[in-house]
Amino acid sequence: MTTDPVHQIFARFRKNLTRTTRLVDSFYEDPGKVGRPLTHRADLLRAAVVLLHATLEDLLRSLEIELVDRYIHSAMRLDKVKFAIPGEGKSRETIRLDVLVSAYGAAGVVDVLADAIAAHKLQELRTLKKQKSYSGVKQIKSALARLQVPEGTDPESPFGVSKDGWSDIAAMIARRHLIAHSADRHEKVGQGYHMANPISKAGFLVWVNIVKTLGNSIQKQL
Repeated sequence: MTTDPVHQIFARFRKNLTRTTRLVDSFYEDPGKVGRPLTHRADLLRAAVVLLHATLEDLLRSLEIELVDRYIHSAMRLDKVKFAIPGEGKSRETIRLDVLVSAYGAAGVVDVLADAIAAHKLQELRTLKKQKSYSGVKQIKSALARLQVPEGTDPESPFGVSKDGWSDIAAMIARRHLIAHSADRHEKVGQGYHMANPISKAGFLVWVNIVKTLGNSIQKQL
């Protein structure tokens, strides 16, 4: 059952989606005008792409913070957990046994593992709160697996999204990267080429709908 903080996360997700569509609604073409829109008008769509990706990232990051105990706990796999030394405020990937014995004294294995897991959880929360990025489909699916969102039995629609849908999400993220890091620069230059890649309102709304579909699927299964 969705907890109240999680409900608030999804409420914010929906509000952020509305922000993207309102920004897109301000993008329009002059009545009777045909052809490609002016660059400065299409820039509203480019800004909306960045906001849409941020909307998806904020949803995943917020859920990972709120539900951290789902994937960091005493029964978790320990292959990525480093030993933590009391009082040092950091964890170590490798450690000599004599240092471990000296640090813990008469403490048992349970205490050592508890400290290591606690330090691992703290480090994960710090990483998330520093705006952890989800810059690809693989990272998104890994986050959903950590959150224990069921992938489902249909290999054609993992996490409730079709293969075409995941391709749309990948395309949206790639376009966001191009916009944010190179101002959506068109690789070809010269007469007949615009300085920026073409972008359409219809194509953008496809991305909005698939992000909404993914968010709704996650909420239903948490």
